[in-house]
Amino acid sequence: MDTTDPHSLQPAAESPSAAPSTRTLIEVEISTLDQHGDPGFVHTRGHFHSPSTAARFAVSQAETVADLRQVDTVAATFTQTVDDSLCLIGTPGEIACALASMPAYAAGVRSAELPPPGYVTTAIGVWTATPIEPLPGVDPADLIDVTVRSTRPDPLPDSTTVAGDFPARSAHIFAGALAREITMRSGGHSEATVKTVPGQRRLVVEHPVEVYDADAAAVARYTRITQLRANIAALDPVADAECAVGLTAELHVLESHTRRSFDDESGAVA
Repeated sequence: MDTTDPHSLQPAAESPSAAPSTRTLIEVEISTLDQHGDPGFVHTRGHFHSPSTAARFAVSQAETVADLRQVDTVAATFTQTVDDSLCLIGTPGEIACALASMPAYAAGVRSAELPPPGYVTTAIGVWTATPIEPLPGVDPADLIDVTVRSTRPDPLPDSTTVAGDFPARSAHIFAGALAREITMRSGGHSEATVKTVPGQRRLVVEHPVEVYDADAAAVARYTRITQLRANIAALDPVADAECAVGLTAELHVLESHTRRSFDDESGAVA
């Protein structure tokens, strides 16, 4: 496998001041695919003490690499020991859903943040380029924070983008204009609404992100995996043995959809 691209984004390394840990580090590599569809050039890597932080890094960096390299599919490889590795290949959304279906990695996926769609940053730029009302002389305590929340179906992470702080009247005008701009620039696929956060001086412009077919299918697989596990756990191992075998076979097919190599989760993320 090729070495890390020196010009790629560098991972946020864990604090060197943290107390030493005797746990084996989990190495995560995000790579594009070679001509055979296997993990090829590694664009970024990181080493982590917990599956949660490893998953958070993998989800955010898979999205970043796919966007920068303009590819749909990437590989995320998790290595804990020479004989203990897991390789996920798919869209960033497929990788996120696969990790979310693994108990040890799930928390990291849910705490991750993805970049907002391009039309959100463009819309914010349009309206912040010419402030509605000048800020000099305004008491900072009277300002209202306006943010954009780009939501995705569970378990895909959302995106939070800070738009700015404004005096109360200007904040409501700005948030309404921004919501209309986001709706327009999304081509009408994402209708934005303005919400007030109770007890906080904050307005949230919230809109759903359009999910493409591959990611929608990944979300459906994730949902089915959780259902199958619950159903299998409720079965009697003797009386329902035949049913359990069928459900387990379906579960394995779904779990292996993005996995180039399959290792037991309990061993891979101990």
